[in-house]
Amino acid sequence: MRRGLGAALGAAAVLALLLLSVLLPALNESRFERALLATVNREAVGMSESDLTAFARETIGYLRGQKDRWQPQTPFDIPPGFQKHMADVRIWVRAAALLAAGLLLAVLIGARHVSGRSVLAGALGLLGLIGALLVWAVWGFDSLWMLLHRVFIPDGIFPAGEPVMQLFPLALFFSYVGPVAAWLAGLGAAALGAGWLFWRRRYPKPEQRDER
Repeated sequence: MRRGLGAALGAAAVLALLLLSVLLPALNESRFERALLATVNREAVGMSESDLTAFARETIGYLRGQKDRWQPQTPFDIPPGFQKHMADVRIWVRAAALLAAGLLLAVLIGARHVSGRSVLAGALGLLGLIGALLVWAVWGFDSLWMLLHRVFIPDGIFPAGEPVMQLFPLALFFSYVGPVAAWLAGLGAAALGAGWLFWRRRYPKPEQRDER
């Protein structure tokens, strides 16, 4: 029973770290601005560098909850359907943040009742799946991105010819694969170190018990 709980907590910890690894770079205004400037064809959208900078500020501010409405200044009208899509994305962002916090809280509460080995087993199982997804992202990002939209945000699929879609080229999202992987590796290493210290103190070796 405890092994199952430990494995579940390990998977929960990895899922929480994955969510944080996506949210942290995704909600970074400077990173989004750099991605826009590097991937958007300014002539095609009719926007200057300063326009894209303002667009980044408006978009990230909205997703962070700092603005009630998404009202970017663009030379073309943004379809109501895309406005609704952005509202849905903001809901997903909030839900992901709450889920990550809840999972981490559950792990902290349950960690004292399970062994480190069972937690590690559950964590490694989910990490294997995430590793496969990262390989897929590198070698076939377009198909992975389409699958994620069809499963989680089906109303977020729009014709490539829509002017607003020129502001969100596939290359922009692909540029986040590296940062997400880096954040996951860093947070994972920190969590592994913290877990090792926790269980080492909680279950000391026999000679350490004797010294006490």
